[in-house]
Order: sequence, then C-alpha cells, then structure tokens
Amino acid sequence: MKKFIVVMMMKLIVVVMVEFTLKAKVEMKVVVMDVVFMATVKLRVVVRKVNPFMPSV
Repeated sequence: MKKFIVVMMMKLIVVVMVEFTLKAKVEMKVVVMDVVFMATVKLRVVVRKVNPFMPSV
C-alpha cells in the first residue's frame, strides 16, 4: 500500500512539472512577443524623431 502511494505521488509530481513547464513556455512566448512588439514600436518612434523624411518603417 505504501509503495502505491509513493507511485501516485511521483506521478502527480511529474504531471504538475509537465503542466508547469508547458505553462511557462507559453508565458515566455507571450513575454517575448510583448518585448519584441514594444521594441519595434520604440524603434519606429526613434526613427521618426531622428529622420522625419524617412518613410515610416
């Protein structure tokens, strides 16, 4: 019986780890997308300030 409980605990831990990893990956993707978006927006503003005659990027 004790062994069964240990096995169940191990399975539970593995499941939680996998779910956490997947969630973290998704969140990382979202964060990266946000950062890239912000960087492009800032870059556009800087380009416009530096060179107003340049066509909008």
